[in-house]
Amino acid sequence: MNLQKSLQSLRNGGVLAIPTDTVYGLACLASIPSAVEKINTIKQREEQKHYVLQVATIENAKALIHPDQHTILQNVSKYWPGEITFVFKIAPHLSYAFLGSTIAIRIPNHDITLSLLTTANEPLVVTSLNRSGSPAILSVKEIPPDILSEIDGVISCDQSLSNIPSTIVDLSQSTTRVLRQGKIIFSLSL
Repeated sequence: MNLQKSLQSLRNGGVLAIPTDTVYGLACLASIPSAVEKINTIKQREEQKHYVLQVATIENAKALIHPDQHTILQNVSKYWPGEITFVFKIAPHLSYAFLGSTIAIRIPNHDITLSLLTTANEPLVVTSLNRSGSPAILSVKEIPPDILSEIDGVISCDQSLSNIPSTIVDLSQSTTRVLRQGKIIFSLSL
């Protein structure tokens, strides 16, 4: 599926299988609630679990987080693009139903995904392409037929994926916490 068809599918509320730098993911536009619901159904996931948003640039991320965290964002921006997710306090104007008071953001280090994010010019919900509790998928050939029948398209990729979950760092509180250690080792020196 080419970039323009992929973008049109997303804008129509579609859910796509996309490569990321870690594993294949399910993706939709964050601004379309029915698409997020479709991801919940495909993953057989509880609705109250939050999703990571992927964006193309630091400026895109800045628009999503609380203004009092803009300095922290600049301090951690050296880690992006990369296999690391940061949790921030959410910007007051945002009202995504699938988020609470915090927002998890990542800029992936994958050319195809970054091109899609740049072209879309808005955040994508991206989560691993699998049923909850099942192993992650690393290639198009591994996508189960039942999941294929539920999604709206697949972006193929020959690039190897790491199969190591992203590091997740919570910056939303006064104390920084590493919630999940992945390939990238995080250290914050302010």
